[in-house]
Amino acid sequence: MDKENIQSFGYVYNIDVQKLVQKESNAKHEEHTFDWSYENSNDKCKGTATVALSKHYTATGVTFDLLIYMPHGAQLIFKGYMEGSLKLIN
Repeated sequence: MDKENIQSFGYVYNIDVQKLVQKESNAKHEEHTFDWSYENSNDKCKGTATVALSKHYTATGVTFDLLIYMPHGAQLIFKGYMEGSLKLIN
């Protein structure tokens, strides 16, 4: 199977969302946690992972940290920004 066509998909449940505001800086954050029952399209591997998504709202846009805790102990970490949210300075 072509690597460009590999997907992981499945259901999410046990969703918890917390919205936080730091008193000193008034910076806003959102913490999303949930369980993800997934299946991989390339090898049909199945499992349940715990996912933590942190969204950070800043003056220049929304950034995120995504941690996926796999059932065999591995951790996947992704960092980036939400498309369309960046405000670039000329």
